[in-house]
Amino acid sequence: MEDDLTPRRARMFVNALFYAFLIVLCGGLGVIVYLTADAAADAAASNAPRDQQRYLSYVSLVALTLLALCLIVLLWTVARRVRRHLAHRRLPPTEYVNAWEVAGKRYQVSPDDVIDFEMEHGQLDKPEDEPEDEDEQTGEKQ
Repeated sequence: MEDDLTPRRARMFVNALFYAFLIVLCGGLGVIVYLTADAAADAAASNAPRDQQRYLSYVSLVALTLLALCLIVLLWTVARRVRRHLAHRRLPPTEYVNAWEVAGKRYQVSPDDVIDFEMEHGQLDKPEDEPEDEDEQTGEKQ
């Protein structure tokens, strides 16, 4: 069995890697938030220097912001995937409409246009009261 990497399978593989990366990133950021918030609380309880407490609080805040952003991106991609899956329901095929036939039914031809067309194409004899045209230069009948 050959391992064909069709575009659909490749897209599924890349999506799976992307979701796995986002989940691992969210987990890592969650651990960083927990550890730094815990360390900041311990530093405040043990009367550590004020700079150390601020540093731990800022690191925790940045990690929390990145975690929120990562979760928003993860939820957006999952919602987009679900929406696309639900939107691709099979619809019944559309009914074939012969546009030429419909246009022919709508178009109204006046009787004068029909007679002129038939006379030009030899489908109708010319009326007897009209003389045939003669070529002015040669005098021959057309």
